[in-house]
Amino acid sequence: MKHKIAFLMFLVLAFGLSTVSAQTAVPSKISGGVLNGKATSLPKPAYPAAARAVNASGAVNVQVTIDEQGNVVSATAVSGHPLLRQAAEQAAVEAKFNPMLLSGQPVSVTGVLVYNFVGETNSTDWTNKGVFLGIAESKGLERRINLPPEFTSEVEKLNSLAGLSAEEQKIQVSSIISSIKSKLNAADSWRLEFGLLKGKIFADVNNPTEILSNLAKFRDLAASKAEGIQEFEFNRAADLAKFADKTDLTAADKQAVLDILISGKN
Repeated sequence: MKHKIAFLMFLVLAFGLSTVSAQTAVPSKISGGVLNGKATSLPKPAYPAAARAVNASGAVNVQVTIDEQGNVVSATAVSGHPLLRQAAEQAAVEAKFNPMLLSGQPVSVTGVLVYNFVGETNSTDWTNKGVFLGIAESKGLERRINLPPEFTSEVEKLNSLAGLSAEEQKIQVSSIISSIKSKLNAADSWRLEFGLLKGKIFADVNNPTEILSNLAKFRDLAASKAEGIQEFEFNRAADLAKFADKTDLTAADKQAVLDILISGKN
């Protein structure tokens, strides 16, 4: 009988110890979410020359693994502009952290580092310029349109239109737009064309026929992936082109078109 009791006490004690051990076991790796604020050193990534050339910008998310000593042992960009990803990965590898502790024990951590790349602040917003030129081509010149210094002759021509009728202005504006396009690279020309179509739709917002005519031209933009144009810009052009297949625009269709046009950066 004594042997049975001793055996039972041994089982209870062993079970209790194993339960405590299971409850206090510390995982070898944990997820830390966004880790920017936890870094002791977070070097700024370089802005690659290729990205600068096309004014690439935006956030790049890098999935990282940090070892028990606080060093980044792996870094893989999971989103962001392709021309910015490698620079973000290289910066992430150089990041440093204090050792992460869980129940007093160092653990490996996975998470995300977010790097925001800002393009050249002095770059010209050709989509926005295109909007005003598109309105001028549809209705005549209603406001002064400023252009970069290398377009001095085009600005002088625009300023000289003040005394002309709206119809005469529209003809001259079309010629000036052609001159501007001849000086632009592929990406800026694409953005200018997007802005022109946007401005023309705004100018004739109550004319369904004109809206449909301009929507059809977004097909060409959606099909021409000029280097430097970001994915969201192509997507907007493609979304607008879908409405061109309609024979008539409902009020809901027109509102949807306007919502797409005013969304995003431009």
